[in-house]
Amino acid sequence: MAAAGRGGAAAAASLACTRTPCRARRERRARARRDRAQAVAKEEIAELERRGRRGGVDGEYLKAVLLGGFESGELPARSALLPVLGRLLAFSPAELARAAAGGRPAPPRPRRR
Repeated sequence: MAAAGRGGAAAAASLACTRTPCRARRERRARARRDRAQAVAKEEIAELERRGRRGGVDGEYLKAVLLGGFESGELPARSALLPVLGRLLAFSPAELARAAAGGRPAPPRPRRR
């Protein structure tokens, strides 16, 4: 009976040895997948930051120039592009109204009594 017990232990040890390389390979593959995922995530973050920088200052500059053009009358205020540009550049309702006025003075506000 004691011999059978040792044989079982030897078989278990042998089985553990064969599992260890498989486990090591799985862990290496898992690490490689994680490293690739991290690299992709870092690249995506960098791309989003670049887009943010491009859209930030340049977008505000473009918005100011176009509003100035609409307000001065250099750009046609009745253009079909005005609502599109307003949405893309996030014009406020007041900015959209000023641009739509197109160089004309804004109508006076009604007085409160």
